[in-house]
Amino acid sequence: MIDLVILFAMVEKTGEAAAEGGGDNFLMLTWLMPTVTLLVLILWNILDRVFFKPLRRVLDERYTLTFGKLAEAQELLEKIQKEQERYEAALTQARQEANQLMADVRAEAERQRAEMIDRAREETRAYLERARHEIEQARDEAIARIAEEVDDLVYDIVRRVLGRVPEGLTPEEIASVRKAIASDIRLMRVAS
Repeated sequence: MIDLVILFAMVEKTGEAAAEGGGDNFLMLTWLMPTVTLLVLILWNILDRVFFKPLRRVLDERYTLTFGKLAEAQELLEKIQKEQERYEAALTQARQEANQLMADVRAEAERQRAEMIDRAREETRAYLERARHEIEQARDEAIARIAEEVDDLVYDIVRRVLGRVPEGLTPEEIASVRKAIASDIRLMRVAS
């Protein structure tokens, strides 16, 4: 308020001075020029305090917030990229470990399979060997029984042919008779 009163007083004095000097010369040095300069400076000071400083402060805050947020976003982006790289490296390592584990499991399964096949082959060989042995034993027993039966049959045939009981037949004689009968039976089979 005081500034306005001073301003009006200065304008009046400047107007009076201009009237006294004839008022035609605009470039004439009067109090008008310093008064206007003083008024501009006062107005500038008032505008600076009331308008420009708060406006500058708001703009500075906005600038700080904008570039602060931008810098913060850039830092966050860098952190995210680092985390993504770390995640990808961990994922790659986990894949490699999983592949290695799968390869180990496959190798172990293949080894167990080979062991089972070998064990099954050994068991089959042992079973076949036992079966062969049992078959040979059964064959030998069957041959022995058949030989006894043939001997008995040879003895009966000789007894019937001779009409008496043969005594004292030696095993060689019985064997020769048996061979003769076997060859006759073979000839009969071939002929039929």
